[in-house]
Amino acid sequence: MNSLLWRKIVGAAIIVGLILPTPVSAAGIGSRPANPDPNNPRTQSIFIYNLSGGASKSDQLYLQNGLDEKATVEVYAVDGTVTATGDMTCKQKVEDKVDAGKWVSIPKQEITLEAKESKLVDFTVRVPSKVDVGEHNACIVVQRKNTQPVATGGVQIQTRQAIRMAIVVPGDIHRDVTIDKFDIKNENGSQLYEIALKNSGNVSADVDTKLAIKDKTGNKGDKNAAKKLDKDGEGNKKIACYESEEDAVLKR
Repeated sequence: MNSLLWRKIVGAAIIVGLILPTPVSAAGIGSRPANPDPNNPRTQSIFIYNLSGGASKSDQLYLQNGLDEKATVEVYAVDGTVTATGDMTCKQKVEDKVDAGKWVSIPKQEITLEAKESKLVDFTVRVPSKVDVGEHNACIVVQRKNTQPVATGGVQIQTRQAIRMAIVVPGDIHRDVTIDKFDIKNENGSQLYEIALKNSGNVSADVDTKLAIKDKTGNKGDKNAAKKLDKDGEGNKKIACYESEEDAVLKR
């Protein structure tokens, strides 16, 4: 997958690698991983597994009804995918599962919760014996059943929540993040620096960018130029943008 995201973010650099996490909400239906790894903070909001071909893993989803009424909830798995703009997202329930979403078995996919009640939902991940090395993504989706979609401007919208599941099959794992493009633009009297990053690896990568800016006299400016980048999905291109009001040039 080699997709490109050209997202202008003034003063910050962000790589989006997660489907929106769904922490327990006091105002509605919420969910999160029930058994996070204390050594990996990310597992508080997404499922992360290292599983060889033919291996399996049983785990649980923590599900809570924060409403003041009984609610029936559907819980199901779908494939994770990358959009044309480079964002990680979840496929629809009606779409055929061809990757990691197919590996997730949820015995009880319809859960009824009393008001303010919480339950644990069991599921098992079974990796096929023959599978490509690297990262495979799925989503566990939580959606309230039998609710009327919200009509907005003639379009009916039904909300669903999704937790990303990243399954890494060990083997020849490689992380290869490179600068794909660098550009400088003048906008409204400021200079906008755009750095396009490409991850050619077969797993997600954590990336830090540091932009050193100097004026004509050689003095450094923009002390906040170093920004933390979040998780970059495998095979994706992303852009980091910085803005400077100084008459500056980039020193590589």
